[in-house]
Amino acid sequence: MTRMQNIERVLTAGAYLLLGVVIAVTSWGEYSSPAISLILPVLWAISPSRLAAFTLTFGYHLAVVRFLPPFAGVWFDSLFLGVLAWLGQGLLAASTWVFLWPKRRTPVIVGLTTLAVLLATLLLPWAAVVPSGPPIMGLGFLLPKSAWFGVATFFIAIPLLAAALAHVARLANVGTVTGQAVATAAAILIAIALGLIGDKLDASEVGRGRLAGRIGAVHTEWGRFPKSDTEVLSRIEKIGRMVHSLAGGQDGFETVVFPETIIGLYEVGTSAVLKGSVLINAKEAGQTVIIGADLPLENGRYQNVAIIFRPDGSTSYIAARQTPPVATWAPWLKDGHFPADWFANSTANVGGGIRARFMFCFEEYMPILHLLSEAREDQQMVIAMSNGWASRNPLSSAIQSGHTEGMAKLFGRPWIRAENRAMPASEK
Repeated sequence: MTRMQNIERVLTAGAYLLLGVVIAVTSWGEYSSPAISLILPVLWAISPSRLAAFTLTFGYHLAVVRFLPPFAGVWFDSLFLGVLAWLGQGLLAASTWVFLWPKRRTPVIVGLTTLAVLLATLLLPWAAVVPSGPPIMGLGFLLPKSAWFGVATFFIAIPLLAAALAHVARLANVGTVTGQAVATAAAILIAIALGLIGDKLDASEVGRGRLAGRIGAVHTEWGRFPKSDTEVLSRIEKIGRMVHSLAGGQDGFETVVFPETIIGLYEVGTSAVLKGSVLINAKEAGQTVIIGADLPLENGRYQNVAIIFRPDGSTSYIAARQTPPVATWAPWLKDGHFPADWFANSTANVGGGIRARFMFCFEEYMPILHLLSEAREDQQMVIAMSNGWASRNPLSSAIQSGHTEGMAKLFGRPWIRAENRAMPASEK
C-alpha cells in the first residue's frame, strides 16, 4: 500500500468518525430526531473498510453518551477514570460491529451480515449491555404504535436497504465520482428524510414523562445515595410530605412513583419508619406508593428494587434485571455485586387496575429488556426509575429517557419516569 493510499485510508476513517458523531448528535439530544439513528447499520454495511466501520460506530457510541466522562468521573471520584469508562464503552460497543463487518461486498453478503449485526447487538450479552443508542430505539419515533410489525419491518428493511446501497456502491459510477460516494450520499439523504419525518425528542418539554392518567412520577434533587440513618429518615419525611400533598380528590395521584434507590438500603428499621410516617396517610387516601431502594441479599449481594406499597396493606417488589457493569454489576466480586437476570418478572399491578413494566435506569438503554417484557408479560404502561445523582447535565436525563420513550412509543404505551438528580450547589 502506497503512502498516498495510507493517507487516503486515514482521511476516510476520520470522515466516518465525524459521520458517526453527527448521526449520534442529531439522533439523541434536545429537539433531535432519534429516527436518524436507523441509518447507522446501513452506513456501517457500506463502509469502504473495516477501519472506517470501526471509526463510524466508535464515534457514534461515544457521542451518544457524550455526557459520560463527568458523570462517571463523579461516580468513581476520578475524571480520569470517567474518561477511561467513556472510551472503554465506545471500544466495546464498536467491537461487535467491527468483527461482523463484511469484507466481501456482494449485496447478499452485506444484507445477511447487516441482519447478523442487528441481532448480535440486541441479543449478545456483552454487546447488549455496554452500547447506548441502539438504532432500534429510534424506531418508535418513526413508526409509533407499530409494535411487533414495526420490529419485523426493522429487521427486514434495514438489511434490504444496506444490500441495495451495496449494489449501488459496486456498480454506480458518475463521471469521476465512485459508486461508494454515491451510496454514502444516498444513505445521508435517507437519514435527512428520516429526521424530517420522525417525531422529535423534545428534551426541554416541562413535565415530560411525569404523568399518565392518575399515576405520577416524582423528580427529586437529593444527590447521592444516603449514607447515614439521619439522611434516610430525612428522605422518608420528605417522601411522606410529598405523598400527602399529592393525595386527595379527583386531582390527586392514585399512584405515586419515587426514583430508583432514593432511600438507599431497605432494611427492617427502614420498613418500620416507612409504614409509620408515609404509608398510613397513603392508605387513608387509597394511594399506591412506589419507592426505589437497594435490598440486601445473602452473601453480601444486593438487588435494586421498586417496592410497591398498596392501600390494602400488601407489599411486593420488582427487581432490576441488569444494573451498570463495574459500578454495581460485578460478578467477579464476592461483596457488593448486583446479580443480573434478564428473564425475571418485570411487571406488577400499580393501582387503578393498571399493570406496568418497570425499567431501572441503566436498563433503559437495553432494547432486549423492553422486548422481553413485551413478549412475555401483560402490561398497559411503562414506569422508569432512575438515579442520576452524579450528573448536573440535563442532557444525560434527556438521552436516557429518550430510549424508554422510543420503546414505549413503538408499542403505544403511556410512560412515566421518576428521577433523582444532583443536589443544587446552593443546598450543599
